[in-house]
Amino acid sequence: MAMGTGERLDTLENALKELAYAARRTEMTVDKLSEENREYGARLDRAIAQRLVHDEQEQIRQQHEREEREKERQEREKKREKEREERERERRDERREWNRKWGELANKMGTLVEDIVLPNFPRILHRYFGVTHIDRTLPRPKVRHPLHPDRLREFDLIAYNAKTVFLNETKSDPSAEAFTRFVTDESLFEYFPELAGRKLVRIAAALYMPEDVVTYLSRHGCYAMMLGEETMDIVNFKEVTGKELPPEPAGYM
Repeated sequence: MAMGTGERLDTLENALKELAYAARRTEMTVDKLSEENREYGARLDRAIAQRLVHDEQEQIRQQHEREEREKERQEREKKREKEREERERERRDERREWNRKWGELANKMGTLVEDIVLPNFPRILHRYFGVTHIDRTLPRPKVRHPLHPDRLREFDLIAYNAKTVFLNETKSDPSAEAFTRFVTDESLFEYFPELAGRKLVRIAAALYMPEDVVTYLSRHGCYAMMLGEETMDIVNFKEVTGKELPPEPAGYM
């Protein structure tokens, strides 16, 4: 039976309503999905942010631990270095004290200091003055004045080459007064006129010298030679010359 116009309209209206309902459901579904996507994105962003914060905190913690370990290592190294320096200082102090006591004892016993000075003289001249050749060394020479034969003079030690004369005077009981004549005396060239015109270098020696004696000698441009940490050395080289202490010659190590 053919459908009338009214029925067709009702059917069309129902179809349109169904279509509208379907479109609304689709819209609601899309809105729900969009909301879920936004919530998921927010959760993901929070999770990423939390992860980043956690990673940063972990890096900071690890860096802090590294810094603490490095600080502890440096402190241990400083402590070991301080202990090494302290031990070395104690050893130096012990050597100096032993040398000082040895010198004092030798002085009291009248030990011939020249027996210690003479063997060290070539090394001293080599190290401090660059002298590798000496024409002649005269230990304790006794000589008469060429113009006054009645005047006899004894020097402790003389060493010379073509340019320089090294004059040593050794005291078993050193003091500023004991070296007063030595630091100004020019009579060497009177007794050795053949050495005239050469540079004169004075080296005062003792097993041990008080600080005031070394200062006195330095003020007069005279080198002070005494027992150092290991052997005889000049102890006021820089004070006299203004130059740094030269290294020990390899041939005398």
